[in-house]
Amino acid sequence: MIKVYNTQTRTKEEFKPIDEGKVRMYVCGPTVYNYIHIGNARTFISFDIIRRYLTWRGFDVTFVQNVTDVDDKIINEANRTGRTAAEVAAEFTEAFIDDMHKACVADPTVRPKATEEIPEMIELVQRLIDTGHAYEAEGDVYFSVRSFPQYGKLSHRDVDEMESGHRDLRADGVAGIGDRKRDPLDFAVWKAAKPGEPSWESPWGQGRPGWHIECSAMSKKYLDLPFDIHGGGADLVFPHHENEIAQSEAAYGQGFANYWIHSGMLQINSEKMSKSLGNFLLLRDVLETTKPAVLRMLMIQTHYRSPLDFSEERLKESEAALDRIAGLVKRLDWAIGNAQDVESPIDAAAIEAGVRTGTVTAEERAALLEEMADAPRRHEIIQKETWELYKRHKADFTSMTVVNHCGFLQGYGITCEGALKFGETIQIPSFAYEGEEWIHGPNLQLTPNYTVVCIDHLTEGSDRLVDIY
Repeated sequence: MIKVYNTQTRTKEEFKPIDEGKVRMYVCGPTVYNYIHIGNARTFISFDIIRRYLTWRGFDVTFVQNVTDVDDKIINEANRTGRTAAEVAAEFTEAFIDDMHKACVADPTVRPKATEEIPEMIELVQRLIDTGHAYEAEGDVYFSVRSFPQYGKLSHRDVDEMESGHRDLRADGVAGIGDRKRDPLDFAVWKAAKPGEPSWESPWGQGRPGWHIECSAMSKKYLDLPFDIHGGGADLVFPHHENEIAQSEAAYGQGFANYWIHSGMLQINSEKMSKSLGNFLLLRDVLETTKPAVLRMLMIQTHYRSPLDFSEERLKESEAALDRIAGLVKRLDWAIGNAQDVESPIDAAAIEAGVRTGTVTAEERAALLEEMADAPRRHEIIQKETWELYKRHKADFTSMTVVNHCGFLQGYGITCEGALKFGETIQIPSFAYEGEEWIHGPNLQLTPNYTVVCIDHLTEGSDRLVDIY
């Protein structure tokens, strides 16, 4: 069983995908007007880990992440630098993908660009008008918030207590623009063209889509409704994700996403990251002096929903933790190549089934697997066990096996040159360390996409057969 915290219900729920064995997942991507900062990276790395975890658990994951390549910020940057909006978007889209690859974030199944999905957005806007949930006003089209009684169910806000003036309210200084809207809370789903802006022909004249409508249209096209998981940073809960729900459910009369997952914010040395404080860090600048593996280790050590404090001290701690794991892998690699093979008293098939289903005997390990992507706890255990083994060299473990969990070892740059191989099914002779010599133990066969470290406890008095990390 997998449990996930759902922002909408504010509870941990058992994860039940709509289609057995498959997960359809949408995570909001970047608005490409500049290089992404370290806070953006925290969100993208967190959902990369969640996606890899679900894949490891045996799900066929369809992962969609959009690129917003038409937006006020892109237009402003184009005007500032004397370029077209398309040129700005192309440059920073390429930079974003490059940054993600350097941070070991896997490509999405589909990466749609907003400018390539305009017909689907126009169709959705027209549908909202036809169903009485949107209206045209001088070339703009606005969603009528009060036409959707459930508005506020994700952010748990009362409509009557909300304020207007968010990003979707165009503050362009045009006299009377506020009067175009029937209600201050209404937000733009289509914006009339202004001189020099990119625009497309529509039933309401030349214009471009509002920010919120983009994700509604693209998630519907590539995942259909409802889909399983919608994710993003905590700063997107309101208004962006709230507006997505309203648009999509009002237009199609059915649920939008079953589980809402949001990553926590990032601070720099316990302070909010901002340009005014001089602590605004771009991902690519951080990666100039920090190994991607170390950065990922830092981020994975804090629960994805909790605030993360980024500092040089924590980077050093993460590098030391990673070195301990890498050292263990090196020792294991040597031991595997030198251990003797003997008949195994362990039912390898049963252990393999236990790993896959999460039904291993130790309660804390079962809880570990039930909590979706509870990476901080898992890595805490890895570091504790490997450090204790490194220090004590006692025969507490009669076997130890390293395999490739969710691309962890490869993604962190940990490699082996000896008997231990990644990417193929391996038969690993187990071993233990006693005194000054490695002694052989039972065999254990696992496939390389299981766990990072698997330690078999067979010593007297142990209540665990296998620990899964």
